[in-house]
Amino acid sequence: MTSADEDNDGHEPTFKEAKDEFEFWLEHFVEYAEMDSCHFKWKYKKGREPDVLAYLILDESEQRKFRN
Repeated sequence: MTSADEDNDGHEPTFKEAKDEFEFWLEHFVEYAEMDSCHFKWKYKKGREPDVLAYLILDESEQRKFRN
């Protein structure tokens, strides 16, 4: 068992919880990209859209909710 699994305490997030977490991070990355687009592109490499970054930051269990 990994430390991420231990932190999860066996809680499987609902789709709504996963979507809320995704929307939180999406808003964060969109605001950051709008504030400093040059630095955003440099830091996250060209082609990395805020929605992709928001998805990648989710836990595996949250990502599974989007895939199913």
